[in-house]
Amino acid sequence: MQLGKKIRFWFLALLWIILTLCMACRLVYLATYQRGFLIGQSKARVERKMVISAKRGRILDRNGEILAMSRPVNDIWACPKALLAEKAALSKISNILNISEAALEQKLNKNNNKDFMYIARNIDSSIVDRSKKVVSPQSMQRNPTPDFTLAVRQVLSL
Repeated sequence: MQLGKKIRFWFLALLWIILTLCMACRLVYLATYQRGFLIGQSKARVERKMVISAKRGRILDRNGEILAMSRPVNDIWACPKALLAEKAALSKISNILNISEAALEQKLNKNNNKDFMYIARNIDSSIVDRSKKVVSPQSMQRNPTPDFTLAVRQVLSL
């Protein structure tokens, strides 16, 4: 090799080694001394909690007249097998909803293979007020349970 090529080769090789060592030192520094800061920054960018309100506004026409608006609705749901096992609860729920016990039992038998079904949807607020006299919200708050049968027994005092 010629002298100029050797000098150029060793100069570039030395420059490459110095740059590699500098990057390795920087990585060690970041991994040891800046670890907490970098983890906090990554969590700030990745883990975010946003509360999205479900309440929607009104839909107006061009004259400002209301075309549609949101209103809260109430639904009653149950596990059909659990509710069919509790005849007293079935009676009280049918009285609250003003439907015959036989019709409610037929609806539950039809959906007996499901784990979840709506008994009534979009219930009027007057029915909700009547059901609050029978179902006390405090008892549901004291003992929240996923087992519907147990919840019905506690709430309806069976």
